[in-house]
Amino acid sequence: MNILLYKSTVIFFLSILLGVWMISAIADPDTNIPYHNIQSTLKINSDGTAMVAGVVVENYLGCVRDIWCYLRVDVPDGEVRVIYDNGEGEGKEGGCYNQENGDIGMIIKPGTKIKALGSYNRKKSLHLINVCTSSDYYLTHNPDSFD
Repeated sequence: MNILLYKSTVIFFLSILLGVWMISAIADPDTNIPYHNIQSTLKINSDGTAMVAGVVVENYLGCVRDIWCYLRVDVPDGEVRVIYDNGEGEGKEGGCYNQENGDIGMIIKPGTKIKALGSYNRKKSLHLINVCTSSDYYLTHNPDSFD
């Protein structure tokens, strides 16, 4: 009987620890606010640019294999990919003309708040913002506000 009570107690405490760990894993590391509660926004401008503000869900490092490197931000009507390195694949200019944006993009981790302005393209529910093609474009992380 004591062994059953001991096993039940151990399982109970392990369940609590696992729950606490899972909650901390989905929280924004800088503000400890669950990032799924932060509303990401996308503003498409008439000049062919767009601005996204939100939380990074994925940092895809495809540019190390000649594909794009991008940050994925989910918005209400789809997905935004903020391209910060064009890779070196066939038909692409390699790297990023705006190297500062490329350097910032490489260090951003999922859960980080970002704001980015770049050239805009859309493919169905996939929004592409490229911050590499001009020094006028920007990528910031952990902005004070999303305005």
